[in-house]
Amino acid sequence: NIILEYKKQDILSLNIPHDINGTEHSTQKIQLIVKSKYGLDRIVWDDSALRSQGGQIQHGGSQSAQDYQAILPAYVQGGSNIYKVTARAYDRNGNSSNNVQLTITVLPNGQ
Repeated sequence: NIILEYKKQDILSLNIPHDINGTEHSTQKIQLIVKSKYGLDRIVWDDSALRSQGGQIQHGGSQSAQDYQAILPAYVQGGSNIYKVTARAYDRNGNSSNNVQLTITVLPNGQ
């Protein structure tokens, strides 16, 4: 099993090297590193925690399947303002990467 898992990682991997810090209602580009033997088809996000507060992860609008951005929600005074989202990449052959996590911290305006 260990060898099979290692081989699968060679086929498709997803990495998000940096967490995001930004002011409320700002748009932040998400840096993704995708390595795919068969070409990237799509990335599926679980951004439910972010959406529950009015933010979201959305495609950036380019032709690249790696172009994503975070729309940050309002800063909540006294709240944690830290959101965890996960992503999984899929290639053109239906293979999937491991889930990766991105931490988004929302700051008040003027910070």
